[in-house]
Amino acid sequence: MSKPFYVPSLDGLRFFAFFLVFCTHFSGFLNGDPAPIFSTLVRAFGSSGVILFFILSSYLLT
Repeated sequence: MSKPFYVPSLDGLRFFAFFLVFCTHFSGFLNGDPAPIFSTLVRAFGSSGVILFFILSSYLLT
């Protein structure tokens, strides 16, 4: 039997992708715009977090 392939650092990258998605959803609940740089970054990279999360999840599950 071969050893199972596991890369722990990909879990950290997957968490970072999840965090981008979380911040995107959380930014919709903020009243006003307390940190304009935060909302600009979230809008720019939020959708990339979804794509990255699904790619890493499918890779880690297969």
